[in-house]
Amino acid sequence: MALSPEFLGRAYRAPEIHTVTADEVHAFLRAVGEPIGDIAPPTFAIKLALAESESVMKSPELGLDWNRVVHGDQRFEYRRAIHVGDVLDCETVIEAIKSVAGNDIITTRCDLMSGTELVVRSWAVLFFRGPEK
Repeated sequence: MALSPEFLGRAYRAPEIHTVTADEVHAFLRAVGEPIGDIAPPTFAIKLALAESESVMKSPELGLDWNRVVHGDQRFEYRRAIHVGDVLDCETVIEAIKSVAGNDIITTRCDLMSGTELVVRSWAVLFFRGPEK
């Protein structure tokens, strides 16, 4: 079943703000082989953006089968680095919806904000495979 175009432009705000902790930044830095510090590596943003995008895509109102998802593309636009102590809010917007050969292709944008300041903007393209015939 194709996703209704009525969802285009719909915005979803994360239910809770996220305070960036030293423990999680240090764990990320260790994982990517960087020296320990208070500035998160660029890849840290995916931790927050992916969790929120996944929660939107699993929303019952969309009716998408997350078990049939294929990740298509991901890109980031950084305004500044994420630091320990940052208090971040995430809003995810469904920017594009296409149906091709029974598959839904959805583009989401996630804005990580610190108050009114945009810190990181990310986009994800996800393919939801249609039912097998």
